[in-house]
Amino acid sequence: DQLIAMGILCGFEATPPDRFAVGAWSTFYDVEWDLTPSHSDYWDSAVLIWWYPVEVCPGETLEVATYYGLGKPVAANLVIQIPEYPRVEDCWYEPDTFVVQTSFTNGLGTVLHDCVATIDLPDGLSLAPGYDATRSLSPSTLASGGTGNTGWEVVINHAPAEDESICVYVTSPSYDTVFIKCEPFSLPEIIPPTAEIAEPLPMTVSACPEQQLVLNVNFPNGYNNLQFMIDGEVVDPSEISLVDDTLLVYTPTEPWENGTHTFGLVHMDDALGCELDSVLGSFEVDVAPPVVSDESPADGDVLGTPDFGTITVDIVDNERSVDPASIVFAVNGDTFMVDDSILTYDGTTLTFDPAAAGLSFADGDTICCAVVDAADDSVDYCEPNHISEPYEWCFSINIVDIALPDTFGHAGDVVEIPVYTEDLARFGITSLDITISYFPSVLTPVDVVQTGTVTESWGDLTMEIPSPGTVHITGSGPELGSGDVLFYIQFVVGPHMGAFSRLDFEDATFNEGSLASNTRNGFFTVLWDPVQWSGTMFFYTKNMPVHHLTFGASATATDGYDPDIDVIHIPPTISDVNAWFNLDDPEHPSIRYLDRDFRYSGDTDIVWTGEATYDAVGETVWVYWNPSSFPDGLLLLTYSTPEGDITLDMKSDTIFTFTDSTHFEIHFLRGELHTQSISVCPGWNLLSLPVLPTGSTPIREIIPGAITDGYWYNPLFHGYDILISPVAGKAFWVFTLNDGEVPLAGMDVPTVAVHLYRGWNMVGMPSTPEGYVLVSDLSTTPAGAIFTTGIFGYDACETHGYYPVSETLYVGRGYWIYATEECNLTIGDALLKGASSSEFEFEMGLSADGIPLTIAVDKDALPGVDEYDVPVPPATPEGEVDMPALKIEGQKFIRSVSSAGEFVIDAAPGTHLA
Repeated sequence: DQLIAMGILCGFEATPPDRFAVGAWSTFYDVEWDLTPSHSDYWDSAVLIWWYPVEVCPGETLEVATYYGLGKPVAANLVIQIPEYPRVEDCWYEPDTFVVQTSFTNGLGTVLHDCVATIDLPDGLSLAPGYDATRSLSPSTLASGGTGNTGWEVVINHAPAEDESICVYVTSPSYDTVFIKCEPFSLPEIIPPTAEIAEPLPMTVSACPEQQLVLNVNFPNGYNNLQFMIDGEVVDPSEISLVDDTLLVYTPTEPWENGTHTFGLVHMDDALGCELDSVLGSFEVDVAPPVVSDESPADGDVLGTPDFGTITVDIVDNERSVDPASIVFAVNGDTFMVDDSILTYDGTTLTFDPAAAGLSFADGDTICCAVVDAADDSVDYCEPNHISEPYEWCFSINIVDIALPDTFGHAGDVVEIPVYTEDLARFGITSLDITISYFPSVLTPVDVVQTGTVTESWGDLTMEIPSPGTVHITGSGPELGSGDVLFYIQFVVGPHMGAFSRLDFEDATFNEGSLASNTRNGFFTVLWDPVQWSGTMFFYTKNMPVHHLTFGASATATDGYDPDIDVIHIPPTISDVNAWFNLDDPEHPSIRYLDRDFRYSGDTDIVWTGEATYDAVGETVWVYWNPSSFPDGLLLLTYSTPEGDITLDMKSDTIFTFTDSTHFEIHFLRGELHTQSISVCPGWNLLSLPVLPTGSTPIREIIPGAITDGYWYNPLFHGYDILISPVAGKAFWVFTLNDGEVPLAGMDVPTVAVHLYRGWNMVGMPSTPEGYVLVSDLSTTPAGAIFTTGIFGYDACETHGYYPVSETLYVGRGYWIYATEECNLTIGDALLKGASSSEFEFEMGLSADGIPLTIAVDKDALPGVDEYDVPVPPATPEGEVDMPALKIEGQKFIRSVSSAGEFVIDAAPGTHLA
């Protein structure tokens, strides 16, 4: 009389509902979604099953399976057993594979055939290999009251979620009922402890003296037996703190020492028996700044030279390396950073180059240096370590001052020339090496004298002559004390008076070259001495006896008549050449003419005057002499001609001629000796000497750095001849490697008398107080014989080429002068007797880049090159002339005279013509 229904909500692929209700059919039959319980008794029952709305997209399907129909619960007994329930041991489950057993007793009144049991495991558990979820009961056929059994091995993969169960379903095709049994199953979740280093990270560098060690940790099950180790030593756990359950922190009780440190958790376990894998790290501690040391030059050093090279100092970081960008270096208040050329750092040594920095030092300077700052390389924690204070030191330059004097002596003397010095006691000098140059034609070194000098205690110094003109002196001994003379050099003075020698220090060092010197060069001059000498002039004409006059100087002679020496003139026959010296002696008024006239040898300025006649009209008389017997000094002869007076240098000219008669004057001059200088530049220089050393001092000695002899232009042969020693008024070329001022000594050359030949002549200048000569001071006999726009000098310093001279000729230079005919040139106070305004029918001056050129038209001019055309000056001894010029038949000229009026100018593009 009753119908019983049964439904399955879970299992057998049923879709579990979201809501489920059991109640009165009369209440449920019209409920759509919301249900209000009545809580009243009911008879006819019903169930409500809800599934919440689910979004189904186009093309998708949703299946919902339910089990509901006539049936009734049946009597049965389903039991689930776990003989050994898993437990946690040593951070895992023991056992980690366990057995689930099930037992089913048939309580129905009917036999059940083919009974099977199915196990449903929660997430985290799985069946052991070889086990299926559904297994037959044993036995599988159960009579009423019969019992069947089966079981599974279950593997624990991880702990199931809370409130999970293991369920077993028993079914039989003999009965439409599922027998279900669920047993709650839970395991504690095993989460092993973890740790990682937070600070300092492995292989990092810390400059923090109290660097903390920090680890990020996760101890979900607490911790036991924690062991924290630093540099192999276990730290007392009381020194370790756990902050916010996430940070394990160690704070050192003392500052770290420099070097590499290791640290980490080497052991820890928790309540589950989980142990922590060792977490180890290392870091470097660098809390020491770089070390500065070993400066050079060292603090307090006294250097003997300003050319000491570089300044160095070592900067080393004992733990790591120094950051070059951090280095600040100061020299006398100027600061410098590391730079490729001025301040360099190689990882150990800091090197400063004063020259590259534009700094120069001198004797007496004190140089103070400082490493203002330096730090080690960048660090990962805290700031790099900087030096605590600047590293400072000072050194000074104190150079030995030595000097050679300006001194003098007499020809043939033995002189001792001192090498003066300052007080040497403070220098600690134990050795010297000095080289001095001199003129070997003037001085010959013979010995070194130490008596009474500061080197007397050293024993004999060594003197060598490496080459003529150089003396090398070396020696050593105990430290030198006080005194003003280092030693004396003994020289023998040569035979020529009025000569000079420079005394130049070529090198002077002390203490094996570590101590240099400030040197002052000296000068030696050979004084004039009274000297007895004589010379003879011979007067000759063809087919007639030779007449001669003798003049000279003697220690017993006077300006008057000296009966024991002078010879009274005896007139020759009327057909002979007649020549005599004039005499004006109040004590012997009747004696007016001499054939031999000697003067006092102590006089330095002697003048003889005389006359010469020959009555044969138009006949030429030759006058000549031999200059080899003349003494040191200037000997000039001036004689009269119808065209004017002509002056000759009797040491370079040896002959002149006259017709009918001439008046002559011989001037012997040994002027005051003094010094003067000229300037030279490297290369070829065109020079003359305003003060003339007597004797045979070579030009190679006079001009420092000269690598050639002198070259003078011989106008007779239109080429260069070698000039060994300088001659008054004679210009010369010389090639030198040096530049600067060249000091000279000798006698003034007040007047220059030069015989010019037609064409180019090289002429030197006399000495003048103004330092120059005006072109208007040039005088020729015959007058107007030089081409005044044809005077050229040579620029040895800049252009290395010729330049025109219009007004001023400078002392010490040589010049090219063009003579239009053979003549005698005197450079003095006389005015230039110029030519007429023009000797041609038409004449015009041009300028090509400042070079004066002259073009002229004259009917007498021949085609091509003729005597009217003036060529450019000759080239240097090795080279060619590069200047704008007029061109005739491939040759260059500064004056071109043409009958046709056609001219060609040879000039580079861009030359300015005016």
